Amino acid sequence: RGGPRRRRRRRHPTARSAKGGLTLAGKPWYSILGKKSDPGALADQQCVPCKGGTPPLSEEEYAPLLGQLRGWDVLGGTKLRKTFEFKNFVDAVGFVNRISEVAEAEGHHPDLVVAWGRVVVDLWTHKIDGLSSSDFIMAAKIDRVAASPGS
Repeated sequence: RGGPRRRRRRRHPTARSAKGGLTLAGKPWYSILGKKSDPGALADQQCVPCKGGTPPLSEEEYAPLLGQLRGWDVLGGTKLRKTFEFKNFVDAVGFVNRISEVAEAEGHHPDLVVAWGRVVVDLWTHKIDGLSSSDFIMAAKIDRVAASPGS
């Protein structure tokens, strides 16, 4: 059979609701956060300390949260990563300093790799060795920092 092979599209566990919000098996995205109504932007939520023994989010559970972020990748189902680009080293370090303030206020600390003109941010919940809703909330807060003046 000549010609290119068509790849089958894998059906994703999330879909868009009539209002445009992401849903999980018919439930709204915010149900993952334990909310009964739309709490607003992910970046406006608070990180919640994770208790040991809590299972990490499954792909089906984290997909609606990931759908609210831009440019973040999930690595191995256990870690969020995004690379931010800057004009120089000083701007990259300034960004890290601004992230540090937010991380400290939220009690949720990313792993940060700083290089000339670049910062790589990794988020995961160490206590459960996987992803929790707080990782996605923190990612949204970091995106907000990146979009603010001085970034």
